Amino acid sequence: LASCSRDLRTVIFAVRYDEETGRTNGSKQTPWFEKEVELNHRSSPCRATWWPKEPYNIVAVSTEDAGFPRSSKVELWEIGPASGDGKATRTGSSRGTSTARCLFQCENRPFDIYASVCLWPPLATPHLFSDEGASVEQGAAAEEESQLCLLTGRAVYRDNDHHVQYLDVWPGPGHSKFEEGVENWRRLDDASEAVGGPVPLARLRLEGEMNYLHCLTVGPGDQGHRILAMTGSTPHLCDEIGIIDLTQITPRSSSNFTGGWAEIEDRLSQGAHPTHFNAPVFVKSLGDRVVLSAKWSEKGNYLLLNTRPFATGASTAVAAAAAAA
Repeated sequence: LASCSRDLRTVIFAVRYDEETGRTNGSKQTPWFEKEVELNHRSSPCRATWWPKEPYNIVAVSTEDAGFPRSSKVELWEIGPASGDGKATRTGSSRGTSTARCLFQCENRPFDIYASVCLWPPLATPHLFSDEGASVEQGAAAEEESQLCLLTGRAVYRDNDHHVQYLDVWPGPGHSKFEEGVENWRRLDDASEAVGGPVPLARLRLEGEMNYLHCLTVGPGDQGHRILAMTGSTPHLCDEIGIIDLTQITPRSSSNFTGGWAEIEDRLSQGAHPTHFNAPVFVKSLGDRVVLSAKWSEKGNYLLLNTRPFATGASTAVAAAAAAA
């Protein structure tokens, strides 16, 4: 269990049972939580996602920006057994029964995109790739882990009457191109910079109307090529859901860039990463309801939405009158 805290910590707990400690509660085994290790961050953590492969000892933590540029991050932490001196590495706390080390860190803008784990290349798209596509066609179970990647946010800006949003696809642990370390943003934003650091496999370009895509959630199982998100018809509320279908992506080149943001888009499309794609988004309006959270069902055949009605002026007046009475 990973618990994010506003005091710049993520606390990792392990589930224990009575038989491991001699505790008894009649004939039942009562589970309880034991703190393993604390992860320390430079800004407040807001979401933790476990890497979906055994031995389930890697967690991706998304942090907030706290109002400071480039301070929202995604960090990959590996939880390991206690060392001889009981100390963790790379700012992990020694208070607990395990150690932790930060494998990877990159920017995540805006922070409320959060990090997701996806398959890359997307299934059913071997025509868009060369070396990566060959492993997809083989479909062997041993190849699946090497395709698990991390999806993070790169940038959002307003271009005339619509939003433009960029997402980065980073190789995950077990991938042949995974590189430990901290992202050097100069290497990504300017190809002329001779600096080192991890680089993403690809960058996706999305377009929206009045809002960008928040809270990305990758579908389970054979729906893993679909990404669910929250968006809206206003800049301040999410009253729509969006779905990105990675099987519909198309290659993008700098010759497509037009308008006042052409220079910025050209810089974002170059850098050290090799591929750049347009990703279409299907948007569904929920009418007069605001989306608070959106999740996939276990099999990916349903969407579970937590919503509330709009607080209109009329209802506000009625509530005020009732309160006064």
